[in-house]
Amino acid sequence: MVKKSNKAKVKQVVIPDNVVKKALTVRCDDEEGIEFLKKILMKLPFCNDGDVSMERLEKVLRKYEYKYDLLLGYIMRYKPKNKKDRHEIFHYSLMLKNEAGEWLETVYAVTVWEGFAKLLIFIYKYVQDGCKGGRKSSDIYR
Repeated sequence: MVKKSNKAKVKQVVIPDNVVKKALTVRCDDEEGIEFLKKILMKLPFCNDGDVSMERLEKVLRKYEYKYDLLLGYIMRYKPKNKKDRHEIFHYSLMLKNEAGEWLETVYAVTVWEGFAKLLIFIYKYVQDGCKGGRKSSDIYR
C-alpha cells in the first residue's frame, strides 16, 4: 500500500537571470518599483497566497538561513557625505553571507521591506542554481 502525502506539491518557479538582476537594482521609492517586487514575490512558493508583509518576509528569511546555512551579515543605514545627494540614493544596505563567512550579495534599498524582498529573490535564485552564486560565480546577479 502506497501512502499519499497530505502536502500539496509546490510548483518550482524559475526566475530568469535578467529578472533577478532587475529586481536587485530596481528602486522602490515609487509605487512602480514596489509593485515589481511584489509581483515577483507572489509567484514564489512562500508568498503565493499574496502575503508579502514584512513579518512574512522575516519568517521566510529565517527558514532559508537555517536550511541553507546563510546569514544576514548586517543591515546598515547609509548616509552619503554629500548632503544634496541624500534624497537621491539608497538608505540601507543588507549583506548576505554563507556559514563560512564568504560574501554572497549586498543589496541596496530605500526601505527595510525592499531590502528583505530583494534578498529573498536573490536567495531563491541562489538555491535554484544549487547554492552557487555570489562572488565566485558568473556575474548574472550584478
